[in-house]
Amino acid sequence: YKDNVLTGIRQWQGMIVDIPAMGTSDAAPNTGYFVEGDIPTFKLLKQSTGELLSLDGEIAEWSSNGVFTLSGLIETVSVNQTVQTGQGWNWFSINVQSDDMSINNVLSSLSAIPGDFIKSQGISAEYYADFGWYGALSIINPVDMYQLDIANGGEIAFTGYPVDPSSATIHLTDGWNWIGYIPQNAGIINDALGSIGDGGIFIKNQAASAEYYDEFGWFGSLDFMSSGVGYQIQVNGEADLIYPDFEDDGSIGRVIENRELPSMISDWAVNPHAYEFNGAVTLSIDNREDNAGDYIAAFVGDECRGIAEHMDFPFDDVDRGIYILMAYSNMDEEEEITFKYYSQSEEEVVEYAESLEFTIDMVVGNGFEPFGLSREFIIPPEFSLSAAYPNPFNPTTTISFGLAVDSEVSIQIYNLQGRVVETLASQFMQAGYHSVTWNADNYSSGVYFVKMATGDYVSTQKLLLVK
Repeated sequence: YKDNVLTGIRQWQGMIVDIPAMGTSDAAPNTGYFVEGDIPTFKLLKQSTGELLSLDGEIAEWSSNGVFTLSGLIETVSVNQTVQTGQGWNWFSINVQSDDMSINNVLSSLSAIPGDFIKSQGISAEYYADFGWYGALSIINPVDMYQLDIANGGEIAFTGYPVDPSSATIHLTDGWNWIGYIPQNAGIINDALGSIGDGGIFIKNQAASAEYYDEFGWFGSLDFMSSGVGYQIQVNGEADLIYPDFEDDGSIGRVIENRELPSMISDWAVNPHAYEFNGAVTLSIDNREDNAGDYIAAFVGDECRGIAEHMDFPFDDVDRGIYILMAYSNMDEEEEITFKYYSQSEEEVVEYAESLEFTIDMVVGNGFEPFGLSREFIIPPEFSLSAAYPNPFNPTTTISFGLAVDSEVSIQIYNLQGRVVETLASQFMQAGYHSVTWNADNYSSGVYFVKMATGDYVSTQKLLLVK
């Protein structure tokens, strides 16, 4: 300003801003034009509140290409961002900036210990005693998402100025992209991702997900995006993501409740922070009528690895619910996922025989074609060894058996001389129906015997290999 006349304006995006201002070398004063000896004043318009604030600082006389240092500017527009972290893995992003975005500065509020680890999609760093964070990842960028593995849960508390969403274009490439969330306020997912059109395929955070449906848009358990959260998005081809600058809307930034599970399944709990990887499975119950309040949970052995509640899918005419489940793993070894269903109306838990092998970033099923569960896992009333099929066989046959209770089981193949030629099972197994396959490709034609032994139960069956 010159006196009370506005002479130049520019959006401030942090630290330094060039403001074109009107000036003249003419000695005769002109209204609104600076001449030598004039002292400009500066004001800040806060977009969030509409306030017009006067700024102080080291203000010199006007000159062409002059530099003026203002005090209080950072403090006036700065925001404090806090991100809660739990013990283990955390997906997060930062949407404020300062003149020091080094990893040691941004994460300084954490009680990190040696061995704590952080990674972006392409680089990483580790925490070292007496040195701090060190690695290829040295700067925290608001456009990126990070995975932080930390032994002590805590709070990332960082102060800076808000990043302008219109100036932070996130370039997405074909496949998976780890992205931050730039706006200060939460936004409905279809609005937040509107700039990429129909190029989106799938998006997830650490606990929820959504899929893009042609003609309908994004739908899933993830219905809005919010500050501090990290996201992984899968796209087809390349796209530029530019978030809108959402206004504060309390109805969007809802509180996520820790819903109490029915007492019958109160132990169906999973801690996402305990796992590095996740994958999404959309399921349906195909052999029963299910209802609101029902649940499906994923298991590896007896450990719950994910749970989802019944929800309606609004884009088809099929009278069924779907369950959008996030499954978790550390991929220490290959893991088979099995499923259990809880019916609220029947107060019943049903085990299903269908299973999946966990893979990193797996996306199985969708609202139109969910992964259906229909084969209920039934506990046999007694131990049994069923007839092998086929028999006679060449060179493989399947041997099925039933366990009335959890048991140590031995399944062995004998020749006519009574010698064990192969052990197909020797382990503790859960009650239910099981099967093993014998490949006799390396054995000669003839008569063999399969023997099942578990506790006091022993059963033998004759097999005929014909080549």
